[in-house]
Amino acid sequence: MRALILILLASSALAAGKPKVVVDSPSPVRGLIVDALKKKFTPIPLKNALSFDPEPDEVIKTVRETGAIAVVTARLNRGAWAVIIFNGANGLELDKFKFIAGKKPVKALPKGSDLKIQKALKKAKAPRKAEVQREEPPEPPKEERSEQPKEEPAKELPVVAKREEPKPSRKPEPVVEQEVARFESDESDLAKPVALRAGVGFRIFGRRFFYNDDLFNSLSKYKLDKGPALAIEADWFPGAHVTRGIGANIGLSLGLKYAFAINSIATDGTRYGTSAIQFRVGVMGRIPLGSIELAPQAGYVVQTYAIASGAIGAAKPNIPDVSYGSLRFGVGSRVKLVDPLFMTAGFAFNLPLSVGEIRSANYFPHLKALGLDANLGVGLSIGQRLELRLGVDYVRYWYSLNPDPADPGVALKRVAGGAL
Repeated sequence: MRALILILLASSALAAGKPKVVVDSPSPVRGLIVDALKKKFTPIPLKNALSFDPEPDEVIKTVRETGAIAVVTARLNRGAWAVIIFNGANGLELDKFKFIAGKKPVKALPKGSDLKIQKALKKAKAPRKAEVQREEPPEPPKEERSEQPKEEPAKELPVVAKREEPKPSRKPEPVVEQEVARFESDESDLAKPVALRAGVGFRIFGRRFFYNDDLFNSLSKYKLDKGPALAIEADWFPGAHVTRGIGANIGLSLGLKYAFAINSIATDGTRYGTSAIQFRVGVMGRIPLGSIELAPQAGYVVQTYAIASGAIGAAKPNIPDVSYGSLRFGVGSRVKLVDPLFMTAGFAFNLPLSVGEIRSANYFPHLKALGLDANLGVGLSIGQRLELRLGVDYVRYWYSLNPDPADPGVALKRVAGGAL
């Protein structure tokens, strides 16, 4: 029994030694902030006791009445929670941050919020005693009050009215709305969805084209170890300019890759001009899931690879040109790692509607083809408007050639089971 009493006394002493902090917020955020503070502070929970954007005098008065060193407020406005930490010594802001409220009740503060609040509270101090004494004017001595004429209370009335006048003048509704709008404009980018993401890049790519089950060993293979290309990409969400709802997460996606300075060389040394280009367009969505953002996509992609005729008198090599026109269905993702690092990944199926020369009568008119593409990369955010990325893409098309003895290509001994 004695041990239990000692434990209770020790716990009370520890709680008494913790600095008090007023937490003024509606639920459920109030409970989350209290849980984040109770290890190092003694939270005093209140519900909207202070105004939306309290003046320093209001903060100081609340701190003095509760014996606290600081006030932490949380207010819901325009789909986002605004959390502000005020210093009890002067009523000024120590720090503030915002996070999106979402449709469901908040179950946890954003990662690192508790550390951010505790770091700000380390700078907080209680009001000085001298300020407390100045706040309460001394009462006049009884003799003076008895000797004052009867008209003296009437002289004090203007003084009392002058002291009470600032409260209604500081807190009319228009001024509050103006302060809320100012606060939103300062940090609206933290909660507003990105409307446009565009980029340009440089790529090194390679290509392999070969056959399976080449019956007469008469079909040429092709290999490009590396070639340079430029890439342009853009994702635009027009609804994000005017709303933060579902309409802000439906957009258009464009991409262009253009190869330059590449040539194909035959085994006899003949050079052939070569071109390669890819263009895609489609619609996409955004599904934010905490630190992960999914992006389902559907669209159309055109990809060509062509080898021109060589020098005068040189025949075109036995490599068919390809020109894919494909329906593309896939999903991309963006994952936040340790700030400012993030990762991107995606996967898509391609259903070719056209494939180019390889489906002509002289090659394989009955072929069937499918394709896929995948990508993986890492990125570095530089500020709020610039990113650097490094990644790798993989694109693959495979064929069932289905040769027929009546095909003209069979007479040219172009017979194979498949190609990649």
